[in-house]
Amino acid sequence: MKLLYISPSPPNEMERVRSLNILKSLKKENVEITLVTLYNKKQEKYLDIAKKYTNKIIKIKYNRIISAIYAGISIFLPIPARVGYCFNFKLKKFLKKHNEKYDIAYIKRLRMAQYKQYINADKIYIDITDSLTKYYERLCKKTKNIKKLFYLEEYYKLRKYEIKVCENNKNIVICSEDDKKYIGNINKKASNNIQVIENVVDLEKWKQGKIRVNKIGNRKQLVFLGIMDYEPNILAVKYIIEKIMPKLDPKYTLKIIGPKVPKNLKTFESERIKFLGYVEDVKKELQKADIFICPIFVGSGVKNKILQAGMVGLPIICTDFSIEGINENIKKVIYRANNEEEFIRKIKEIQDIKEEQLISKLEEQKSIIEKYNSIEIISR
Repeated sequence: MKLLYISPSPPNEMERVRSLNILKSLKKENVEITLVTLYNKKQEKYLDIAKKYTNKIIKIKYNRIISAIYAGISIFLPIPARVGYCFNFKLKKFLKKHNEKYDIAYIKRLRMAQYKQYINADKIYIDITDSLTKYYERLCKKTKNIKKLFYLEEYYKLRKYEIKVCENNKNIVICSEDDKKYIGNINKKASNNIQVIENVVDLEKWKQGKIRVNKIGNRKQLVFLGIMDYEPNILAVKYIIEKIMPKLDPKYTLKIIGPKVPKNLKTFESERIKFLGYVEDVKKELQKADIFICPIFVGSGVKNKILQAGMVGLPIICTDFSIEGINENIKKVIYRANNEEEFIRKIKEIQDIKEEQLISKLEEQKSIIEKYNSIEIISR
């Protein structure tokens, strides 16, 4: 089977985990994969990762300044800025001239759906991943500064655009039932075209050996994982630094794993708080921590970071938003907190639990993720 995979950027372990797992799964099924991807200079290093799981890569370089101009122009047009940002003449020209026939085309992200009309394939899937309408609706409620005007505009434009794409295409893919229901509440016909493929973990990469934890009272290394130009992650890190860390014993430390850290966040770096940026081996860094903390209060979809932390064997403290859409069985073994007092209480609870009890809980957590979120479910 020949498959054309179109992505807004090269798949990798930090920013395009879902894409990378899809390619890994399809490669195991001996699918002949051609990847067409936009990329910039900083993302070029990720192309080597994608080469392992594709037969051919067609890379189309874009200029971030030009893309930003297109996004700005979209303010005066009835299209979301995210869609405008991904408009690319080179990509459009290539697809129009590329006459090769494919059995399946897989378009990653809503903003790339604009290229469907130029694709020659028997069947076309559009993986919107999560509902951006829901994301911006929640972001508007949490934002009070001038950004809110932009978020409001994106919300109203995406509400029309997202529904139109889902309504007019028979094969829409999304990562959670919660996001599918959200779209269905706006437009039932659009929801009928959606199938759910949950986010997964590559067991070969993430499977942990015997879980070990530090002794009671010595579990003081907190960790957070996420792309740091993503607003929910920025808000989460600020919340940890400003609301939680000051109330903990000074011996508690925090590491933030993830690239694209804004300068204003970097100013919080100290002896207790470290920004690691992009790391080659996320699993290795997570293994050094004692507690994964995830105070996400806005957003949509299923968080890969929760699955990854669970597989590594970390106790996870997170908000209800952080685990929205995730399997109900996983929710039962995760520590949940929705305000700073609850986060502090859960951190202390993890400190005081006996080693064998904590290990038993973490083994159960890992087993559930292996059962319900293994990479094998993609090809079923």
